Amino acid sequence: MTYPFDQIGALGKANAQFAAELAQILREGGERYLQASGAARAAVFDQFREVKPGTVPAFKADALTAFFGEIEECRKDSTAKLQSAFDAWQGCCKDALSKAVDSQQNFAGSLTGWLQPSVGGADVKADLKSAKGS
Repeated sequence: MTYPFDQIGALGKANAQFAAELAQILREGGERYLQASGAARAAVFDQFREVKPGTVPAFKADALTAFFGEIEECRKDSTAKLQSAFDAWQGCCKDALSKAVDSQQNFAGSLTGWLQPSVGGADVKADLKSAKGS
C-alpha cells in the first residue's frame, strides 16, 4: 500500500506559493490605491484652499478623472495577475495529481474536481448522486 505523500507535499507547496502570490498582489494593489488616492485628494482639495466666503469656486474634475482612470488600470492589472497566479496554481496541482500511481487514483480523483471549473450545477449534482449510489 502506498501513500500519497509526494502529492500532498506538492499540493502544500503549490498552496503556499499561491497564498504568497495573492498576498503580494494585494500589497502592490493597496500601495497603488493609496498613492493614487493621495494624489487625487491633494489635487481636489488644493483648489478649494483660497476660496473666499460667499464665492463659488470652479471645480476642476481632471484630478478625479485621472484618479478613476488609475483605479481602473490598477484593477485590470490586479485581475490579470490574479488570473495568472490561479492558472499557475491550478497547473501545479494538476501536475501533482497526474503523477499518482494506480493505488493513489482515489486520492487524486477526489481532488481533481476542485481544479476544474464547474460548467453547471447539473454536472456536480450528477457526480454526487453517482458517488452516493456506489
